[in-house]
Amino acid sequence: MSSLILSWPRSMRCCFFHFSQNIWRHIQLVGLQRIHNEDAEFAFQLRLLIALAFLPSGSIVEAYEELADTDFYDGSNEHKDTIEQLLTYFQQTFLFAFDKNGKRKAPRFPPELWSVYKIMLSGFTKHNYHAEGWHNRMAQFMGVHPSIFKFFSGIKNEQDLQELEMARIEAGADPAVRKAAYVKSEKRLVELVKKFDANIHDGSFLPYLHSIAHNERF
Repeated sequence: MSSLILSWPRSMRCCFFHFSQNIWRHIQLVGLQRIHNEDAEFAFQLRLLIALAFLPSGSIVEAYEELADTDFYDGSNEHKDTIEQLLTYFQQTFLFAFDKNGKRKAPRFPPELWSVYKIMLSGFTKHNYHAEGWHNRMAQFMGVHPSIFKFFSGIKNEQDLQELEMARIEAGADPAVRKAAYVKSEKRLVELVKKFDANIHDGSFLPYLHSIAHNERF
């Protein structure tokens, strides 16, 4: 990853979908999925982690440290240990780790890779929708740990679908249009990102993170 960033510093960025899915998988791994699905406020608090992606990359660590000091993430509750495991994973993977001398070192995926702040302001989508669509189709067909025969069958089916779509477009049909709900959600997020500075109250990032978390899901 470091070599890729050095070679293409302006081109490398992570897909927000996969960023949020990595966090969701770890939520499942540490055992927080059930409470997430049953408790709306608990789920909202967890979504504040993915809301960090909508900050300028230079502000993310500071905002994370403020978030980590809130009662939910730093308080005493029955899920304190699992929440701490989640924060440790998030911090070491996406923010910073520590070397053997206790000094901070770069994470595997630094904020410059997964911040979507500039992308949203530039008018680009935070998602790679074509990659997401492919991922979802393959996951639905193959399931978990498919056999080699089912894997190749899935690849063949996908190839057939793509050839049909190419033929449809060559015949003059319009490409598939995104659902109106997704377009509306994206526009709402862009407006929130444009108001980033106005949403920083007394130096706190929390109001802005809350506004984003109300409009995002894992």
